[in-house]
Amino acid sequence: MAGSPGHPGGGQPGGQPGGGQPGGQPGGPGRAEISRRAILQAARELFSERGYAATSVADIVARAGTSVGLPYYHFGSKRQIFLTLWKEYQVAQEYTVGVALDRLRRRGVSGPQLLLAGSRAYLGGAWQARDILPMVHGCDTPSGFDAVMRQTDDRWLGRNRALLAGYDADLVRGATVLFNGGLRAVCREFPRCRDEAEAGRLSEDALLVFAGLLSGLRS
Repeated sequence: MAGSPGHPGGGQPGGQPGGGQPGGQPGGPGRAEISRRAILQAARELFSERGYAATSVADIVARAGTSVGLPYYHFGSKRQIFLTLWKEYQVAQEYTVGVALDRLRRRGVSGPQLLLAGSRAYLGGAWQARDILPMVHGCDTPSGFDAVMRQTDDRWLGRNRALLAGYDADLVRGATVLFNGGLRAVCREFPRCRDEAEAGRLSEDALLVFAGLLSGLRS
């Protein structure tokens, strides 16, 4: 899956039990968590609409309706807000894929079919989080984000190669690199899709190509 477990729409549930927090209701989020989530949502919208560089902390505060100091209290910097959104997206994707793979493993699915099924789940999660894709797959990112992306790619590549254990290692390496790049390219196209049906057709066409690629593997 492309570097690029939680909710497919972009992260973990925001609320924490609020009984011990100021202003919290039993079973609901407290004021601190509510303000934190408001900041993340505002930043997500603005980074996707305007880009990272063109968005200031003051812009985020204005959109979130919070006080000026809260972004620094919760995150420390604009860069850390971006990285938190990225991490939440990755956690959501890992969860989505993990659930799909666990279900299929129990049915005896393995090898290339498991990788294709996991990729279908990954693309489904990416479509649900399509508003964030221009942000995480664009060029307008914080300094040092390339290194974060490389680490994420390496993690997904390792997991994908593990799904193809038993096949020729050199072919697996090449196939998973191509697979990774292909998934990222599909994700970049999602914001251009008019609706879910078009995105679904794009995903299935890509998976058909990926299946052809994996058919060349040998043990």
